[in-house]
Amino acid sequence: RRAASSRAQAEVAMGRAPSGEGLRFEWRDGRLLHATVPPNRWCITRSDLADFRHDVRAAMERGAIVPVEDDDFDPRDDHAGPTMETVNRQLIMPVSAAHGHASWALLLHPAGLECDLFVTHCWKEGVFEFLDKVLNSWPRRAEHAYCCMLSNPQTLDIGRLLTDPDRSPFARALQSAQCVLVVPNSDVSVYTRIWCVYEACLAYSWGTPIFTAMKPVHGAKSAVFALWARYATYYALGYHVLHLPAREHLNWQLQDIRCVVLIMPLIALSLFCRAPVARLLINECGLALCGVLYSISAHWSIDDSNMKHLANSVVFACAWGAFFAGREVD
Repeated sequence: RRAASSRAQAEVAMGRAPSGEGLRFEWRDGRLLHATVPPNRWCITRSDLADFRHDVRAAMERGAIVPVEDDDFDPRDDHAGPTMETVNRQLIMPVSAAHGHASWALLLHPAGLECDLFVTHCWKEGVFEFLDKVLNSWPRRAEHAYCCMLSNPQTLDIGRLLTDPDRSPFARALQSAQCVLVVPNSDVSVYTRIWCVYEACLAYSWGTPIFTAMKPVHGAKSAVFALWARYATYYALGYHVLHLPAREHLNWQLQDIRCVVLIMPLIALSLFCRAPVARLLINECGLALCGVLYSISAHWSIDDSNMKHLANSVVFACAWGAFFAGREVD
């Protein structure tokens, strides 16, 4: 009777009527699976995470995930959403309990998947914030990821698995991972969770590369297009309006050196300045200076019929422009 009730609760959580048909998962013996499949194979794919995002949204729309006293989230919010702790209690655990107590990862892949990527987070973040950052920052070479909320058996005795940290599922999975993805959030530091500190310590001591997940940047393509349009405007302004008459016997090599000397301070400031607004201004000044200087140089080259220097001016203009454009995008 308890099993039937748990299954009905899981079906509602997954956005289905408790009919017993059309379930996404098959029943798995969780205790047996987690005893025979090593922790470094309790992994999911990137597409599994994308599906999980849809599952959470569907469960919220059907009232299976609801605000609680310690997580009064807005059900209409698609950017942060309920915390991972809430999603675990109201979605992951009911589904796991109804299908044999296996983790979400082993319900999907009972034979397991070899760990390429280890994801570390603190459980206080909104689920959509977490998922969007991981999906956006997933390394290209990684195929399978260990993510504790979906990898560990949430309805079994997890405490027993963590009695020896060096032999815990976290440590064994991290030892197989090619890299670690740290998922920060907008509420608290991930290192308020002691396991995140331990995982960072292990990754650093083993020389495993550590990356920080970032949220998707919306409107990046239009911003890049606008940036190059402004650069073309600066170039045209220098070529048609601001150009000065070329002096006779102009030393082209000396002119190139002057351009570089004027631009290098802005390059250094762009590389080392950490203030966002200041760096925006520096990059814009760099674009303007490059466009004007090299367009004037190109105009002089044409007046002097020096096609070799014209080609050099165009190449340098594109190279320095690409540098400041790249810094702006970053």
